[in-house]
Amino acid sequence: MNPAIRIYSLELAQRALALVRPIVEDLVEARSRWDAAIEDLVFPAGGEWRDPLDPGLAELSRLHDEIDGYRWELEELGLQVLDYRFGEVGFPARLEGRLVLLSWRLGEEEIRGWRPLLLSQGEKGPWYPLSSSPACKAWVQEDWEGPPEPF
Repeated sequence: MNPAIRIYSLELAQRALALVRPIVEDLVEARSRWDAAIEDLVFPAGGEWRDPLDPGLAELSRLHDEIDGYRWELEELGLQVLDYRFGEVGFPARLEGRLVLLSWRLGEEEIRGWRPLLLSQGEKGPWYPLSSSPACKAWVQEDWEGPPEPF
């Protein structure tokens, strides 16, 4: 299913964080359990795959479906998941006449940056502070200390 493209204003995206935050929290937690389950898999000598009925594989399948469900919820809201481990999502927006993704990461109180809108899956492009855009300077708090930690 391909959801309709929704264009957010910065104000609407900031308000949507109340709805988006719990979904992203669940997504990051499920991804953390996925990573742990992957580490717990033990491959026998010779690289043969385990029995398809193995409980570890069943858990991975269940976690995959859970993560996919959270991604789908966010896509239904028009968002793109940019980073599953750190909970970064992008809100499609128009900034100074071009389409971008307003970037928000779990743990942040508000949207503080943007990324170019890239069509390739898995690419998120460079991060820019909202203060780099004259159209957004009014939304940026004066005490902002810079971009998030690199991934």
